[in-house]
Amino acid sequence: MVKIYCTVALLALLFLAGLPGHAQESLTPTGLAWLAQTDMEGPVTVMDLVKFRPDGEKSYDEYDALVEAKLTSLGGEVVFRGYSKSADGLNSSSYEGLDASSWDRVTMRKYPTAKAVVEMGSSEGYRAAFPKRMQGVEKALVYAFGSGFMRKVAVSDSANTVYMLNLLRFKDDGGEADYREYGTSAMPVLLKNKARPVLDMRGLTAVISEEEIDRLILVSYPSPETFLSMIRSADYRAVAHKRTDSIELGLLFPFSDQR
Repeated sequence: MVKIYCTVALLALLFLAGLPGHAQESLTPTGLAWLAQTDMEGPVTVMDLVKFRPDGEKSYDEYDALVEAKLTSLGGEVVFRGYSKSADGLNSSSYEGLDASSWDRVTMRKYPTAKAVVEMGSSEGYRAAFPKRMQGVEKALVYAFGSGFMRKVAVSDSANTVYMLNLLRFKDDGGEADYREYGTSAMPVLLKNKARPVLDMRGLTAVISEEEIDRLILVSYPSPETFLSMIRSADYRAVAHKRTDSIELGLLFPFSDQR
């Protein structure tokens, strides 16, 4: 798999100095620089995927609590917080793009505006919290998303529920339209298996990522077994090629909303 992260030290430059998310030849701004000058309206959700250092989870929890307090003061909220979901079938599945071990947690923080994201990054509260992040996080993938469906995800009733995080980049020349056709074909299969999309957002800009991401889709399944049964079913196999044919990048990470 192509590496899609850079060091947490870069995040310090991004949030504290407001530099673009990754080096590039073009002068087109990215990351916080893009968010600072965009005139787009509406909320922005920043996805924070992290892998902890050994014994780093407690430090990240402390960072998370401080950041959430600041987020709330800015009029934002956490719309989803997920913890890596490990299961025998998920760990051994050969489903293309599925990776059950690269990340420990995902947090999706929704801000009322792009400017609020920038305000968070430059705030004293964030500066105070950032050392806790540095202590706890080994690697990270951070990306900003907008539009689409980004309502707060209700906590599931069962610890067996698995949320499959899809990060997609479409092929040029019709990939997005082809993916919509896949979605139309796959939706009856999902519903048959009591699965449903709970978040659906379009990529705006990388903050920390060596990949461009066009879309984030979070899908809830009753259990890992349900997901595995579905992707192995004849109904799903009949339409799965439409997904593969439409995307250039398709990453899939399983999470639980309960520790």
